[in-house]
Amino acid sequence: MEQLKIELASLFGKTINNMIKAPQIKSDIVLYPNDSLLKKSVFWKFSRDSDQDLIEIISKMHKTMISLSGVGISAPQIGINKNIIVFYNACMVNPIIYHKTDSTDIQSEGCLSLPGRFYDVKRSKGIRVEWVDPFTRELMQQHFSGFTARIIQHEIDHIYGKLINEIHE
Repeated sequence: MEQLKIELASLFGKTINNMIKAPQIKSDIVLYPNDSLLKKSVFWKFSRDSDQDLIEIISKMHKTMISLSGVGISAPQIGINKNIIVFYNACMVNPIIYHKTDSTDIQSEGCLSLPGRFYDVKRSKGIRVEWVDPFTRELMQQHFSGFTARIIQHEIDHIYGKLINEIHE
């Protein structure tokens, strides 16, 4: 577990500025209409034996997101149907939105798996999320609002097999 914490900490030591200025390199992104994007993903099962696999998946997700100058990515977008999302310098395992505010707005969204396409998507302005922290394996809960809430909703849609081209306004 300590090795997992060290590797994830070094992985997420990047800054937002590094993400924005990342050079374009070959990525492992799965493009629509690949079946991996259209299936509901399954919960990650933690075990001592799964620590290295989790490190590798999160690392691959983070590197892919940065290489494409993205702000979020889900495991299905690299062909792994597990409930894992990465955004900015954070990772959520088995995230669940258990509350959405009634206040919504419509904004244009893009998607790494739908390059060059943008759709107007209606989303809640605030959400409450529960997830497992990959560093500590603790169950976490937090309220998110604004752009971060939009990113999390977008990535969680991916783990349910929903893409913005299907849910746009």
